[in-house]
Amino acid sequence: MKNYKEQYQHPQWQKKRLEILQRDNFTCRSCDSQEKQLSVHHQYYLEDKMIWEYPNNCYLSLCEDCHEEANNLRKTTPHNLFVLFCDLGFTVWELNYMAAILGGQKEEEAIQGIKTVIDLQLRKLKAENHE
Repeated sequence: MKNYKEQYQHPQWQKKRLEILQRDNFTCRSCDSQEKQLSVHHQYYLEDKMIWEYPNNCYLSLCEDCHEEANNLRKTTPHNLFVLFCDLGFTVWELNYMAAILGGQKEEEAIQGIKTVIDLQLRKLKAENHE
């Protein structure tokens, strides 16, 4: 269909973008800013999808600074691993936190920190499924 940049002008993207911004209360999901201009960030891309065809947990409302940081993180994370964690409901910030834990601690401490993050995510998913 249309190239990547043209897709951002498509009415279906504009509708999806507004839906995500409203879901996030027009607030950056990383720094909680409501004052900065927001973008809707894709946590990952797949070649066979239009930019509005992803599950809603793939999108995050981010300010310009946080959006740039998220894009830089995506460039340094193996794609398949990134997609897997995003599909499980993890945000780029939780992945960044896990990477920081791995990079700066002894193996046992890193594993325990990652277990904590994963346990929190599992509890969140269970709570959402019981609503």
